[in-house]
Amino acid sequence: EELFPDAIARVLIDEQKSYATTPVTKLVSKYVPEVDWFRKEYFMSDVLALGQEENSSTIGLLRAPPVSNMWVIFGTNLPTEVSYYLRADEKQRICLDHSADRYSNKKDGLVNPRGLHISGGQAYETESTYQPTVGVKKSGDGTVPFC
Repeated sequence: EELFPDAIARVLIDEQKSYATTPVTKLVSKYVPEVDWFRKEYFMSDVLALGQEENSSTIGLLRAPPVSNMWVIFGTNLPTEVSYYLRADEKQRICLDHSADRYSNKKDGLVNPRGLHISGGQAYETESTYQPTVGVKKSGDGTVPFC
């Protein structure tokens, strides 16, 4: 998560304009511990996901998938969901913060440092999002996840 160009989750910490960048795993363990247990029990130990096989230094997600044929799908410049603005509701459950929509397309170092489009508490790269790693404006990295 620390390698991504933007925070995946920002949590509202007061009603003004303060969002704290928070690791997703911390949010999951705090608000939905049963999902955190499932993640640790199954996903983290699965050699096809984040687990490692004996005598291997590579996690499963970085190895070629165990399929005989694979189609390559490539695409850029579609709205790409990259981040979420969250808040705790009255029952202390985590939910999308729709009030963050007011920062959509506005560069703000505390709330929206890349000036992403925000809709319904979800932040998107668009074809006009500057990508500092490649020095151009586009959305997405061109890959489509394998499933």
